[in-house]
Amino acid sequence: MTAINVFPSQLIDAIDVSNATSGKDMVIQQEREAYALFNEAVSNVKIIMMFYTCVVATSFGKDSTVVMLVAIQALRELIAEGKLPADHPLVFTNIDTKVENHLVQMLSYYEQDRVAKFATEAVSYTHLTLPTIYSV
Repeated sequence: MTAINVFPSQLIDAIDVSNATSGKDMVIQQEREAYALFNEAVSNVKIIMMFYTCVVATSFGKDSTVVMLVAIQALRELIAEGKLPADHPLVFTNIDTKVENHLVQMLSYYEQDRVAKFATEAVSYTHLTLPTIYSV
């Protein structure tokens, strides 16, 4: 087994800070890539949504929130393009396992209310369904 000792004083010459904007440029590029991936996902969901009522399971965590936002954006675009009627349903499900930390449960209720408020106020959409499925 080999151990390598590195001391902070040895790193000073190894770090180039002469171009401090390079980090900002990298973040901008990553944001562009993220937007491109989001828009690609929206395009893919639009194809599905043209033929099916979408049901999106959400825990309101980071991953499922992105999927939920993709579905909402896809529906908004299809309605704006006149390809779906304004009352086309979009269903989100959330399962309460009754074993979650109470703070996670509170977040879930809070996010459900936020999505419902967004659907009715921001986009004047009243056919978004947020059933909570309880397991026994």
